[in-house]
Amino acid sequence: MARAEKIATSSISLLTVGLDPDELNSLSHVFEYCRVEHIDMDLNKLASGAIESAASGGGKFTPDLLICGESKTAVSLDEIAQTIRMTFPNAQMFCVCRNRRNYNRKALVKNGFNDAYLFPMEAGALRRGVFIALNKLTNGIVKAYRPVRMADIRVGAELPCKIAIYLPVNHKYVHFLNEEVIFTGAHLEKLRSHRISSVYVQVEDLPAFYDYATAGTKQVDPAAKMSMTERRHRLEDETRRLLGGMFQAGGAISIEEGQKTVEDLQSAVQRYILDFPPHELRFQILSMMGEMEDSYSHVINTAIYGALFSIALEVGTPADIALAGLLHDIGLVDVPEQVVLKPVAHHNEEDAVLYQKHVDATVAVMKEHKLTVMGPVMKAVYQHHEYFDTSGYPAAMVKAGISKDAQIVTLADHFDYLTRFVQGQAAMTPEEHFEKFRLGMLENGRNVMVDPELVKKVLGLFPKQ
Repeated sequence: MARAEKIATSSISLLTVGLDPDELNSLSHVFEYCRVEHIDMDLNKLASGAIESAASGGGKFTPDLLICGESKTAVSLDEIAQTIRMTFPNAQMFCVCRNRRNYNRKALVKNGFNDAYLFPMEAGALRRGVFIALNKLTNGIVKAYRPVRMADIRVGAELPCKIAIYLPVNHKYVHFLNEEVIFTGAHLEKLRSHRISSVYVQVEDLPAFYDYATAGTKQVDPAAKMSMTERRHRLEDETRRLLGGMFQAGGAISIEEGQKTVEDLQSAVQRYILDFPPHELRFQILSMMGEMEDSYSHVINTAIYGALFSIALEVGTPADIALAGLLHDIGLVDVPEQVVLKPVAHHNEEDAVLYQKHVDATVAVMKEHKLTVMGPVMKAVYQHHEYFDTSGYPAAMVKAGISKDAQIVTLADHFDYLTRFVQGQAAMTPEEHFEKFRLGMLENGRNVMVDPELVKKVLGLFPKQ
C-alpha cells in the first residue's frame, strides 16, 4: 500500500457483522485499507452502538463502513437494515445475502443499506462497491478501478486520464501512464510483451475515458454510438440489475412484470451487444480473452461470444443466441455453492449430479419469473449442455435434435471457459488461448461437445500468423 493510502485509511473504520469465513476471505484485500472489527450478528448490540475496538483496548468503535451478513435467527434483513441505519446514520452500509429468498435489493436499499449483494454470485461486484465507498471516504486517495478495452486506446493519441495495470499475483494495481501522455507503439508493445490484455481506469475518470474512446470509435465509424468499453460497462450494470432482480425474494410475479424483464433484456442485447461497428467484431473477441472472472462476466461473455460467432459464421440468430447466453446459467443460483465454486474439472460424481440440475433449475427460475421467450431462445437455454456425441445432459440428445442456436451457445460457453484468466497460472497470448480452445474442443479425449466444423470455423477467424 502506498504511504498516502496508509495515512488516509488509518482513520477509516470498517465493521463486519455476521459474515461467514468465505465471505470474509473474499474481502481480505479490502481489510488492509481500514481499521477492521468483526462481530457476530447481535441486533441488541447493534441497536445500542456499543461496539468495542479490540485493537484500541476496548474503546468505542464507530464504523465508517459496515458490511452485514444474514441473521441465523428469524430477524429479517429489513429490520437489521433499519436498526443499523438508526444507530450509524452516516456509515456506508452493504448487505451480503447467501439465500436468494432473503435477497431483495430494492427493499434492502429502501430500508437503509447502500447496496445489497447475492453471494457468491456477486462477490466481484461487492468488492468493487466497497472500494468505491473507500474511494469516496478518502477523497480519492484509495483508488477504485474498472477495466477498459485495449482496443479503445489509440496509438498516437493523448490519454485522457491515468491508466494502471493489475498484478494478479499480489492483487495490486500499478500505475502505468499519466493523463496527457501520448500512447505510443512502444507502450503497446510493452503491454503485449508482458501478456497484459486489460488496463484499468479510476472510476471517477470513466466519463472522460468514455468520451475519448467514443471519439476514437467515431473516427473509424461516424455512426458509432459508444465505445467498446462503455458498451461493456453498461451491459454489466444492466445485467446485474435485471438478473439480480430475478434472484430476489418477493411476492408473486405478474405476467406483465415478466414480460417487462424480457423486453429489458432484449433491449440490452440490442443496444450493448448487437449495435457495434462491423470492424470491431474480431477486436471484441480478442479483448475478452484472458479477462478475470467477475460478477456475471461468464453469462455476459457467453452472450457476446455467441452473438459474434453467429454473425461471423452466419449460423443461428444473433439476438436469440445473445439472450439465451444471458439466461443460460441463472439456475446455478439454486445449486449448492460449494459445487458452483468448484471448477467443473474437479467435480466428483455427486458434484456432477448436483451441477447438472442447473439446466432444469434455470427453466424453473424463468417460469417463476414469468419470462416468456421465443421457442428458439428456450431451446438454446435448455440444450446448451446437450453435446454433439450424445454425451450431454439433461436428455443426452442426438445431434440432429440440437438446435443451431444451442450449439452456438455451447460453443461460446466453452470458449469463455477455456480462454478466461485462471488465478495462479501465467497469462497467455491470444495464440495460446486459441490453442487451448482447439485442444479442449477437438482433442480432449473425452467428448465432442459441438460440431467440430464450427470449432474449426471459429479458429479460422484468427489464422495463425
